[in-house]
Amino acid sequence: MIFRGASLLFAIAFSALIYIAYFNSYLERPLIRKRYFESELRPLSSEAAEIPLNVISSSISGGGFKRLRLSCGVGEFVSPPHFLHDFRLSGPQWQLLNHHRTWLFAAHIDTRLSPTIARILSVSSDLINVTVHCQLWYKNVHGRIAVVRIVQAQRFYYPTFGPNSRYRHREYREKYPLMFHCPLPLNVSALPFAVSIVSGDNACDRATNMLKLRRPRKEKKGYLSMCVSPRTHFNGDLKEAEKVALRLVEWIELQKLLGFEKIFYYVYSVMPSIEAVLRHYEALGLVEIRPFSVTADHPNSPRWRDAFVGWKRGVWVHFQMVARHDCIFRNMYDYDWIGVADPDEVFVPNKEQTITKLLRRLDARYQNISLVTFRSAFFPPFKKSM
Repeated sequence: MIFRGASLLFAIAFSALIYIAYFNSYLERPLIRKRYFESELRPLSSEAAEIPLNVISSSISGGGFKRLRLSCGVGEFVSPPHFLHDFRLSGPQWQLLNHHRTWLFAAHIDTRLSPTIARILSVSSDLINVTVHCQLWYKNVHGRIAVVRIVQAQRFYYPTFGPNSRYRHREYREKYPLMFHCPLPLNVSALPFAVSIVSGDNACDRATNMLKLRRPRKEKKGYLSMCVSPRTHFNGDLKEAEKVALRLVEWIELQKLLGFEKIFYYVYSVMPSIEAVLRHYEALGLVEIRPFSVTADHPNSPRWRDAFVGWKRGVWVHFQMVARHDCIFRNMYDYDWIGVADPDEVFVPNKEQTITKLLRRLDARYQNISLVTFRSAFFPPFKKSM
């Protein structure tokens, strides 16, 4: 009996050692095999452009994207989402925040303040008074530590369509644009390559999302650029599309004469003739086309997009606001000035011939100018009696 008891204790101890060794090897095991990445995940790069697949790919080829130790507790571990299992994608460009009706769109690093802030753009319909954390993912910093910080959430919208407005259309309040602010830790000099958002008291929860963080470039590309809100021209009327295409050519050429060096054109749905115009100017380097989609609970089919914009005008306006902010954060370090306008709007200077000359004069005369607004004026067609 003594011999058998010792054998049993020896077997238990030996099993525990094997389990500990297996557990440690499991923590160091790559989450995604390279073969699986090449066959299954790379095709997703065009559909889920905001997921940092390139960083994960390099980590896999370099020995595996390992499970990361968090600073939220001694001995606690957290893992990035397992692709195709934990990720909750909602359409080509949106990711869901846990079980909430909050959809994340893009993330950008803002170095204008101290500490540096990671800003995450989203839309939400129910995220109110909920504890939210962000997990900042670093590469090759203290073993790729993920630092967890409590974030702040800020709504941004037109005052006319705010929560206290009396606007009769209820759909303006279905989804609000929401921006998460994640202050980066001051004790880490490197910048994170991705961020995840989790809700609840457990900051070490496995996230259902991961967004690549866009870092500011060191050198500027130019002086003046333009952001165009997402457009939709897909009503099936070929003659009307040709007219819109001709007016678009006129508008782009006018922006070029006014001094705009680059036009970032967000496209939701357009007819082939309009897309051909945009592709032509994109080949010339004047236009950059950025595809835009809405969340999966709204139609993304081309034939239903115009109907959605007409039916849910309020929701569409808030989606446009997210795209505008994304364009500004994406390009504000590349250009000194960024204009925001629609293709039926034109900035007309009063004295100077170009917007560039106007802005340079204002830069020389005043200091620390951050915004220039233009008074709006409408020019309807002249009546026959005039």
